[in-house]
Amino acid sequence: KLTLLFIGYYGQSKIPGLVPIDTPNLQDTIDPRQQDQTHTGELALNDVWHLAPGRDLQWSAFFRTYNLSLYSNFGDGLIRQSEFRTVAGNNATYVRKFNRHFTLLTGFDYLQEAPRRDDLDRYSSATLNKVTANNITLNFLTPFVALDGNILAWLHYNLGWRRDEIGFDNVDLLTPANSFRRRVGINSPKATLSFLPPESLLLPLVSFSFGQTFFTNDPRLGTGTQPGSLVTQAHAYQMVVSKTLLKTDFRVTLGHITQEASLAKIDPDTGLQYDVGSGVNRYVTLSARRYFGGALFQASVSKADARDLSDGMPIPEAPRLIVDLLGTLDRLPFHLQARMEFEEVGRKPLGDGFTAVPVREFRGAIVRSFDRGRIQAGVHFQFATGYTGQTTEVLALPGEADPSERIVGVSIPSYATLSATYRFGR
Repeated sequence: KLTLLFIGYYGQSKIPGLVPIDTPNLQDTIDPRQQDQTHTGELALNDVWHLAPGRDLQWSAFFRTYNLSLYSNFGDGLIRQSEFRTVAGNNATYVRKFNRHFTLLTGFDYLQEAPRRDDLDRYSSATLNKVTANNITLNFLTPFVALDGNILAWLHYNLGWRRDEIGFDNVDLLTPANSFRRRVGINSPKATLSFLPPESLLLPLVSFSFGQTFFTNDPRLGTGTQPGSLVTQAHAYQMVVSKTLLKTDFRVTLGHITQEASLAKIDPDTGLQYDVGSGVNRYVTLSARRYFGGALFQASVSKADARDLSDGMPIPEAPRLIVDLLGTLDRLPFHLQARMEFEEVGRKPLGDGFTAVPVREFRGAIVRSFDRGRIQAGVHFQFATGYTGQTTEVLALPGEADPSERIVGVSIPSYATLSATYRFGR
């Protein structure tokens, strides 16, 4: 079974800037030159061979190009970040189901990402000053294996392991002495154990999980003084308890995530490296979902505590409280369908004694289908209060003698849009 996919995208927009949240009548960008332009194209091929009942072999490959040109001002002057990236990869996966107690999945991934002209430029008046300019190549070779099955009728297991061999090739076009080529190997195990009691019992489903993963850091040195950490690892523990009562699905999720310290972040204003300390994030999420005739209602509340492990202080800009309400109605008059959602992100510390203001968004849509679903038209809207990307900046406003640190953010707009969809063929 062959599947061929092509995606193309081009986008260009003006970007609103960070503005002081306590200054009235200042809703425009602090720099009218801010803009964003991206384009991408991707071609993918997937081939699945059904060798026998319970035996499948899959092979896939893809190629993608990506371009970014971003002009932004974070309160310390206009900067430009730009790159042209090509990404290519392939995957081979073999699945063999022996019986309900044992299923084997194994294979490998190969991925190459090649950002070129990965630049950070800073504007001073009408002069363009280069801060970084790099050609980077990242190669990932990843074998993996997973086992899945039931130990008993009420006890399910899932075990997995992957090994990532990552090659870094960093060519610094401004300072050739900062160029390097290195290889790093990372093991990422995972395990999940689930207890599945019979429906006749009033016991909930309980699942325990452990996982280890990683992310690659920015290999550029910028105007720093030493090479940063190339890979940062994270460990996660999670417990999920779920049960269906009175046609309502209830779920409780407890999580604990720890992350290593890393030195490979480049400040876009200065080009300097800065440390991201080791951190821990503990969270609990409560959710409920109820289905009605032609309707759905869902609610969730998530509470988290994120702290720096080195000093125990709260991690700035990490959300502490998220509330979400979602409802759908599929059997309205005139064959209309409606979707509604309310989301609130509570206050979060920003550092230096500053605290962000809450963000509230109410989103909705009303759609109708015509010609047996071939045509669909809709109205989509959002009513919002608050600011996204809230942070602190030392910013001088017109008429001020000295700049002062204050909370800034991007004002979230309210809007309404119209959409139309036409489906060709059957």
